[in-house]
Amino acid sequence: MIRLTAIAVAIVVAASATAAEWIYDLERGLDSYTITGDGGAVVLVCDPDRAYNPDKSYANFVVEMPVARDVTQVVFLAETGEQAAFTTREGIATQQDADAEEWSDLIAMAQAGGRIAVVTEDDSFTVTADPMPELRCD
Repeated sequence: MIRLTAIAVAIVVAASATAAEWIYDLERGLDSYTITGDGGAVVLVCDPDRAYNPDKSYANFVVEMPVARDVTQVVFLAETGEQAAFTTREGIATQQDADAEEWSDLIAMAQAGGRIAVVTEDDSFTVTADPMPELRCD
């Protein structure tokens, strides 16, 4: 009986650590990648081909927190130690308004994959993401 319990626990732990796939969509010329976990979601919208203006990117992200709705600050924390902090308007941040280094760090986290915590003052969730080394979102 103890052996069966140990096997069941190992299966549950392995299943909860399984990486989630980014869901891709193309909307109005912009690449959209969505990942969910622990009751929250991140939607990363990329503009690698400068769909509407060759001199300006319309890249952005939206966070949907499990509880908090009026998110004004969000930090992404990778299990490997990287972090990227953003000021948001209702959970939305644009590449144009973000610090270039912070944006670059966020994209590097998405490219590398792994466990990423999404944290606000009042709420948090974690995703375990598949790597996206081909991601172009700069």
